[in-house]
Amino acid sequence: MSQRREAYTRKKIDLGPTIEQPEGGEYNELGEEWQERVLEDEEIAKPTQRRFPNPVIEELDDECLENCKTWLRGRISELAAEHREKLDLFERWEQLYRALPENLKMTIPFLGACQDTIPVIAMAVDPVQARLDVGIMKQEPVFTVDPLRKTLLPYKSALEDWIDFNQKHRWHLRNIIAPRFMELAKLGTMVLKTIYDREEAPIRSYNYNRDTGRFTTVTKNQIRFTGARVVGVPRRKIMWPTGYTSLQACPIVVERLKLTLSELRVAEASGKMIDVNKVIGYDSRTPDSEDQLNEDLNQHHKQLTIGSYDVDEVWFDYDIDGDGYPEHLVAHWHDSSSTFLSLRYNWYFNQRKPYTVIPYSVVDGSLDGIGLCEMLEQFQIAMTRWHRMASDNAYLANTRLYIAKKNSGIEQVPRIYAGRTFYVDDPSKDFRPFQAGDIYPSTMAERQNLFGMAEKRTGVSDYLTGRDWKSRHCYVDRSVDSGRHEAG
Repeated sequence: MSQRREAYTRKKIDLGPTIEQPEGGEYNELGEEWQERVLEDEEIAKPTQRRFPNPVIEELDDECLENCKTWLRGRISELAAEHREKLDLFERWEQLYRALPENLKMTIPFLGACQDTIPVIAMAVDPVQARLDVGIMKQEPVFTVDPLRKTLLPYKSALEDWIDFNQKHRWHLRNIIAPRFMELAKLGTMVLKTIYDREEAPIRSYNYNRDTGRFTTVTKNQIRFTGARVVGVPRRKIMWPTGYTSLQACPIVVERLKLTLSELRVAEASGKMIDVNKVIGYDSRTPDSEDQLNEDLNQHHKQLTIGSYDVDEVWFDYDIDGDGYPEHLVAHWHDSSSTFLSLRYNWYFNQRKPYTVIPYSVVDGSLDGIGLCEMLEQFQIAMTRWHRMASDNAYLANTRLYIAKKNSGIEQVPRIYAGRTFYVDDPSKDFRPFQAGDIYPSTMAERQNLFGMAEKRTGVSDYLTGRDWKSRHCYVDRSVDSGRHEAG
């Protein structure tokens, strides 16, 4: 018997004695016919293979689990308190990026004054995000490999084609990474998560019987995804302790998930979680905490809070068995019910936490980088102030007021139109126009100077944004000359 047939014979034995081997015991090259017959004979779908370790470590006693819960609850509370300051900062930067006009009617320096906000941050963030997206994800291929041995050189092209096919059609990497590029430019940090994933759950569907011409209802397993997967993690949804420059050195990393009951059920059916029934009935976090901040950051859509559950995916180092050495653990923790939906050892062969942190501008002593929002915040505030001054000055300079003598017979708010005549004793004194402001053109030079300093701070030039570099040089030179003449 050949090795291929022996392998499929072992597969038949593992599937159980109730399924009989096809007559003749013939198999095609890949065993497809045998596999199809097995699936048709199954009445109720069951997990085909166990792709994950047991959801909870079996050899742990109740005391070890309770100690782990107490330790984990304390660490997550500390990280959440630190992360709250980050969320406040992210909210302010998001508002600056959107540069929406103030809702209240301006009364300073006068009623109806300019309330515009110059989107300096958006002017820099959008072209950078576009350059990252097009410059990286539009390449053919996006990923290249370099063999470390000459004997592997014949496989180079095939491996690159395989990676390129998967990133386009299975991982949909461009759709996943585009929001993270935006977050990288704005906040200074992007986080990607590389994991093995499998989504499998029993579903109800139909089978068509050609003989009777009818559909019959069947229950079968649907495997939605299996294999490696890249996931983008919003920065506001992941927490780590401060003072570390490497994520792998962090003793704990917490990703905040908001899952619906259906998603929890699918995770339980896939073998990722257990005891989902214990979390049913516990509401999500109150809207006045983290969810409210997230809604403020995304005003164009409201987050779903009804029917969703807050689950923390925690990758941490903890001595759970008391032998004096910390183990690398991963858990799905539901704080409201104090339930471990999963608690495993890190099952990846390299024992890494599956997150990759990419900073925009590297910061000494921190995992977070400096983004364009932090770089340009002061320039946007100054630019907005100068723009409002110039707009208000232009409004006043083009507005004519009138001075009239008391008891001249002219109404308090005169109606002015073409041909209107006012009868006064002395026209040169009793009624004459008055200009409230003068033209002050140097505000344009100040704004050009601020744009120049912002460009030097960020490196986002007119050439990078797609504007003509020749006109840019002439534009800047004129602004510099006008500033020199005014200073003189």
